[in-house]
Amino acid sequence: MIVYGARGVIPVDMLAVGAHPDDLEICMGGTIARLAAAGRRIGLVDLTRGESGSRGEPETRVAESRAAAEALRVAFRTNLELPDGDLTPTAAARAALVRVIRQAMPAIVFSHHTLDPHPDHAGAYVLVRSACHHAGLAKLEPDLPPHRPKYFFTFAQPHRLRPTFLVDVSEFWEAKLAAIRCHHSQVSPRQPDEPATYLGQPDFLDVVGAHCRSMGAMVGARFAEGFHSEGYLLVDDPLAAFGRKLGRLL
Repeated sequence: MIVYGARGVIPVDMLAVGAHPDDLEICMGGTIARLAAAGRRIGLVDLTRGESGSRGEPETRVAESRAAAEALRVAFRTNLELPDGDLTPTAAARAALVRVIRQAMPAIVFSHHTLDPHPDHAGAYVLVRSACHHAGLAKLEPDLPPHRPKYFFTFAQPHRLRPTFLVDVSEFWEAKLAAIRCHHSQVSPRQPDEPATYLGQPDFLDVVGAHCRSMGAMVGARFAEGFHSEGYLLVDDPLAAFGRKLGRLL
């Protein structure tokens, strides 16, 4: 396991788990930047080094992840070094993630949606969902106290998914783009001798922007990132939760 951060894995408010080193920046980089700027402690977990990708060596991708973590000002980032291209919820993989969850003790965990067409993303959903549950079982990994996150949310990806809630990231859009650009091996224009990839197409960042603009348009924001909840969200005070800004409901 690779850990970036002077203090290693420490308690945080929120933990985000992505299958590959660039997934978190693309799916929720604006939200991470916004929460970090508000003083929230954020932890990031990359499940693989992306070694099966068409572009970029794993060592390069690890270095890019470190740079992006510093740009987003998160408390820590770790990489579990699970097999890229074969991300399955094995007992060993789950145990490794359970240990991170128990050390980080997040109230909220974000990860991929089960309907994401990328096999590793769908595999990550099963792994993270089961690890959140198993982290609360006292007899598993008994050297660490059990901790079960209160909420588990997924990225509203693929784009056809209707999000449960949206986060206004307009003020942090440039921070999101800067974090994505840290993954130069993935999003830089490809050279003639390199294979064509989705992230390497010249207008990839424009595609990301168009998606977040469409999300923002639903709530009167320039840019927004969407998330999905499998369960209902209980609110004690609707005015405290929603009174500051409502989306376009009518």
